[in-house]
Amino acid sequence: VKEQLRAAAAVTVSTPYLAKVYKEFNSNVHVVPNCIDFDNWGLVKPLDDGFIRIGLFGSNSHQKDWREAVDAIKRILDEYPQVKFVFNGWMVVEEEKPGATMYELKRHFKFPDHFVDRGLIDHDRVEICEPCEIQDYPKWLQGMRIDIGLAPLTTGRFNKSKSNLK
Repeated sequence: VKEQLRAAAAVTVSTPYLAKVYKEFNSNVHVVPNCIDFDNWGLVKPLDDGFIRIGLFGSNSHQKDWREAVDAIKRILDEYPQVKFVFNGWMVVEEEKPGATMYELKRHFKFPDHFVDRGLIDHDRVEICEPCEIQDYPKWLQGMRIDIGLAPLTTGRFNKSKSNLK
């Protein structure tokens, strides 16, 4: 990868932090911030069921990040009976099939230990949904009908490199 970066005529990245990192390998680095085309996402009205739905979605690469939020989520559920918490479980693939989509694979849920320890898996106001393929994410997220979205990030190089959208 370093050789490819050095050989490239130009490198585009999504954040100034990444530009600083990649300038070590190529002086012609350009920041092109990520963006969302809201025409592709659309707006969905929240459910009118008397609940405030708080959502947290992502892959198991966010285990440390989610740990940052779990105590606050538990406290909110304990103190506010009108709140529901919605999150996706993480999937463990039981057998690999090259070229298969996530939907075609035999898989099962895995949950963050800190969610299990605080009773969030069996809580009556917690909804656990299956994740989706990335190309299905906009429509899938609309279907979650959340009022508040959480995106906790711990401090560190990996998260400093995140897109401006996060």
